[in-house]
Amino acid sequence: MYGSILASYSIGENNQVSPQALVWLSAGLNSDISSSRLKLASVFYSTGDMEKAELILRHTEQQYYSYPVLPICGCYIHPQEAVTEEFERLCGEQSENCIKHITTFCVRFIQGEINCVPHELQYEMFRSTQDDMIHRDEDKDCWMDWAVVDSLPFLYFLQYKIYCHLQRHQDQQQALGKLIRTIETDKNLRHRETALNILGQCMEQENRPQVALKCYMLSLRQRARNNVANIHLCKLLSGLLVSQ
Repeated sequence: MYGSILASYSIGENNQVSPQALVWLSAGLNSDISSSRLKLASVFYSTGDMEKAELILRHTEQQYYSYPVLPICGCYIHPQEAVTEEFERLCGEQSENCIKHITTFCVRFIQGEINCVPHELQYEMFRSTQDDMIHRDEDKDCWMDWAVVDSLPFLYFLQYKIYCHLQRHQDQQQALGKLIRTIETDKNLRHRETALNILGQCMEQENRPQVALKCYMLSLRQRARNNVANIHLCKLLSGLLVSQ
């Protein structure tokens, strides 16, 4: 986190990542299989270095499917993890140091890292209205002031945005398809509402407002309060009315 805070500051100053920030970012790359690498890819994306970001994402995706990977999230209390027999077997056979290679944390950005975050995800830092704040636990819900997303949806979202910039349309559509399938099939997602919110914004970029509307409505079914889908809905509907 310290590395991305430094990177956010330097990006805000001159749209570059300072050498010191890169040292800190590199030092944390092996904390788990993907979340730290995804933050580094997001940093490069934010500076416009699409080639480096794409390379990191490609390597991370390969690593992700080398072993059965279990997402780990400490943001809130949720039902017991759907641990597979294969994952339990690997945990029994591997040392504690090796377990980090088959686990992945959700990707967290605090507000001090905002310049390292794609603008579609920045909205998540401002999810709570004044009325929502009444329904928050001051100690347990601090994560609601951050941008937090599960690793695999974020990987495919970044791929979608990067391939758009690189004008690789076929790869972009493949990334979008993988994002959709992950949201539909991955039972271990802990921030499904956030994944639906960024998918909705992809659908707006695709000029598919009806599908985007469905994404935001599904997001609100996952979390009715403290969900920036309310803002996305208002913006989308306002835009549709203006275009009439």
